[in-house]
Amino acid sequence: MSPRVYENKEELEKDLRKVENNAFKKESEVNRIMGLIDEKRKRIDELYEEKKEILNNIRKLIGEGKDHREKRDELHTKAPPRRKYVKNLKKEIDVLSVKVSQLKAKRDGYNHKARGKVDYFKKQITGQFNTLLTMEISLKEEILLFNMIQDLQRRIEAGMKADAFHKEMVANYKLLKTKQEEQWNTYQEINLEKQLAQEEHFASLGKFKEKGRLSRDMDVRSKEISQLKQEINDLYLTIEAVRIAKTRVQAEARYLKRKKESARGNKLRLSNREKLTLAKDKLQKEQKMGLEDLKLLLTSGTLGGKKKDGRKGRRR
Repeated sequence: MSPRVYENKEELEKDLRKVENNAFKKESEVNRIMGLIDEKRKRIDELYEEKKEILNNIRKLIGEGKDHREKRDELHTKAPPRRKYVKNLKKEIDVLSVKVSQLKAKRDGYNHKARGKVDYFKKQITGQFNTLLTMEISLKEEILLFNMIQDLQRRIEAGMKADAFHKEMVANYKLLKTKQEEQWNTYQEINLEKQLAQEEHFASLGKFKEKGRLSRDMDVRSKEISQLKQEINDLYLTIEAVRIAKTRVQAEARYLKRKKESARGNKLRLSNREKLTLAKDKLQKEQKMGLEDLKLLLTSGTLGGKKKDGRKGRRR
């Protein structure tokens, strides 16, 4: 495309102002885009700080979640031995229950035979023996008394056996109650540990659930960072395009300025020619000339030639 030819100074200066204004707008556009880039970089720095804080929280949650899980597993490992212990206790309790029932039955049987207290029977026998030994009684009474003593002896033996079975039964019954109490306490411990294990389990789940939420927050920020970086890259491409356009505009502005300076020089030269013509006219008409007129005539060599012609005229 050939350069435009300007008819007058006003058109050239108008285009020059337009080009210079365009160049200023390009520079302003670059500054505006750089401001956007700075804002996006600042936002990226903020997002990285947020990610750093989130990552620290995630690490903390993972550690706490693992601690809860380890406590839960530790509590779970206690359960099988305790259940086995309770099972063995139940067997012992069943055996003791049967044994206590059997001893009670035997005691009750001998108590039925004794039908009284051993000490009372012993006093009765002692009294009967004293009667038998110290008093004069008939044979019939003696036989009756002897039979009574034998019956008391059998009842004493039955009472003593009843006392022995009772004593053994009480001992086994106490042992039974101890085992039952131990069984109950162990059941309570198992239930408590089960509850604690469940609490630790839910606490662990809660920590890892929160960790999952924070991980999603991390992903959101990572995506935003990627988006911002892409936008920054696009803005740099825009800046590059604007700067290329600005370079072309600046080149055009320099061209127009040179054009303007050239036009100014041509105008100055044109003005000097006009002044020289006027000075020559004054010289020919022998009019009064100023210092600038003489200077132009001397510079152009006209003044010397004119004087020479004048002298020739006077000699004629």
